[in-house]
Amino acid sequence: VDPTLKLGGPSFQEILADTGTARARLGNSAWFKRFHRYLRAHRRDHDYAFFSFEWYPIEDVCTPPAPTLIEAHRLLGQALNEMKRRGLTHHVPWIMSEYGYSAYAARAELDIAGALLNADIVGQFLSLGGDQAFLYGYTPGQPQRDQACTVGNNLMFAADDNGAIAHRFATYHAARMLTQLWAQPSEARLELFGTRLHTSASQDRDILSVYAIRRPDGTWSLLLINRDPARAGSVRVNFHNAATGKTSLFTGAVDMNQFSPAQYALSADEAAPYPLRSESPTHSTLPGASDVALPPYSITVLTGRTSS
Repeated sequence: VDPTLKLGGPSFQEILADTGTARARLGNSAWFKRFHRYLRAHRRDHDYAFFSFEWYPIEDVCTPPAPTLIEAHRLLGQALNEMKRRGLTHHVPWIMSEYGYSAYAARAELDIAGALLNADIVGQFLSLGGDQAFLYGYTPGQPQRDQACTVGNNLMFAADDNGAIAHRFATYHAARMLTQLWAQPSEARLELFGTRLHTSASQDRDILSVYAIRRPDGTWSLLLINRDPARAGSVRVNFHNAATGKTSLFTGAVDMNQFSPAQYALSADEAAPYPLRSESPTHSTLPGASDVALPPYSITVLTGRTSS
């Protein structure tokens, strides 16, 4: 019908890494291996144009969100490594066709924990070689109850009785930070660089994420996420040039945009939670070589130039 049509998928509902004998034989990565082998056997592997899957990593929505954010960060890398072990390559684009906190309704989806997870998913997926990621939940909606323990939904906006926007949930502010502050200019080619966290406490590596973009004009844009709900963090950013062996710092003024519980709070209403406050990220300017304070449960975007 149309020889130019791009066929791919299979839009897995999840790609969680196989665990145990049964899942090793029946899991999605094992199915993908058989599928890919079948295409090659019929000399049609060139017809496979993209790999796609949905990503809602939290299964148990009744547990506190803080530890599950750490586990969710680990799961994505494990799952994609499992798919690569079974034959997935970067010869085709990787598409996260939907992503969100959970496939089930949860209060955390409306709170700042859901916003942190969504931002972390995008940064991590791109760092692992992902090509496109699509946030689920653009249209205004209402909280729902799937389980007795919690009420929620993957939403950016709450809808009033006429379907118009009544409130902005935390995910809205996080999405704007990624698209309007971090990954800019949107029409340009941006370079994503690897990052490393050096700390004396190994557990700190589980609660902090850093994703670094270099813009065409040489400006650096860093996305920092603190997944700890109680402890603030403090970091100093160094840029290491592997070719020269030299290390440089931010120089001059550094723009900092930050979103945390100081800007957002969800009501205690168990049936229909709504934001008590839902403010835009704060903006401030820092000296280049200064330490950066990361409040608990926060998203920070730093933008500036280096001394080299």
